[in-house]
Amino acid sequence: MSNTIQNDIIESIARSIQDETDKEIHISPFIAVQVDDTSYISNKCQLTVIIRYVNEKGSVCERFLGFFDVSLERDAKAVTSVVMRAIGNYSPTNKLICQTYDGASCMSGQHGGVQALVKAHCPNVLFIHCYAHKLNLVLAQGTNNIQAAKLFFANLDAFHNFFSRSRKRSALLCEVDRAVRVPGGSAVRWNFKSRAVHAIHEGRGSLCIAFDKIMTEPGWDKETIAQSASLKQKT
Repeated sequence: MSNTIQNDIIESIARSIQDETDKEIHISPFIAVQVDDTSYISNKCQLTVIIRYVNEKGSVCERFLGFFDVSLERDAKAVTSVVMRAIGNYSPTNKLICQTYDGASCMSGQHGGVQALVKAHCPNVLFIHCYAHKLNLVLAQGTNNIQAAKLFFANLDAFHNFFSRSRKRSALLCEVDRAVRVPGGSAVRWNFKSRAVHAIHEGRGSLCIAFDKIMTEPGWDKETIAQSASLKQKT
């Protein structure tokens, strides 16, 4: 069986499942949506959108609608646009009664967050905070009151921001060592903090080489040179 035939079979199965799911969702009087994001070591970010509803038998069903790339824009308006596009075929204006996100201000903010913007489209929807992030939020709030911890995590984010906000800097780091990637932190996911710590620790030598190149080679602006000197001292 050729690859083309295999792909056609998989696509046919996917369409059949999607059609059946669409029928169930259209029949259901109410729906709820869950949204989370997954960030990769390569700084790519995808939204996962899940829809929940009750079928004709009275059973609660949960269906995964897909991954949606938000690497270029991750603000509240962009995320809201993705969410509404994902559930747009299911008459969300009247049927959507619940939305669940994590505790990041972009998602849960009362005025400019995703939950507020979605509510502007769907007046019946309520916001429920994601239960899975309760420990992360407690830790985040706790460390905000510990000066040493607060400074540590601020410096941790600085490494990611330095390289992710400039293609030229990212290209230099890749030139020095393709294996080194500094993932971004997250206010609600402490596993990403540990990934960043390990990445910086394991790639310390390569990071220092990259910083030295910026400080000694021509073609770099003063601000970048100053940031490199500061980050090298913290490496």
